[in-house]
Amino acid sequence: MARVRSKARFAGVFVLLALAGAVHGCADDDGSSLMSGSVSGRVRDGQSGKTLGGAQVDFLADTGESASDKSDKDGHYGITVQALSPLGRLTVSKAGYHTRVVTTFLDDGDVSVDIDLLRE
Repeated sequence: MARVRSKARFAGVFVLLALAGAVHGCADDDGSSLMSGSVSGRVRDGQSGKTLGGAQVDFLADTGESASDKSDKDGHYGITVQALSPLGRLTVSKAGYHTRVVTTFLDDGDVSVDIDLLRE
């Protein structure tokens, strides 16, 4: 009787491991499940509305992929992202201003996010 239970447990564990391997194998063996998109927008002074050049804009996906850019003299930034998850965070910082973190969702691949920073 004990021998039958051991075989049944072994078979159950084997099935669970096989299923786990199959699910894991579908995730990203060839990189095909990476989604690609872009986040762009403009960084401005929250009080005056003037554009801010030289602001650091970092994107971090929930799955750990990251990309970054600096805003140009007109405040524009653009980041191309390849990530396993469409959900992530933009962190925008510039000397003399409070850092701002904004949650973003790369819904259809291209997202526009304007950021207003407040002075310290």
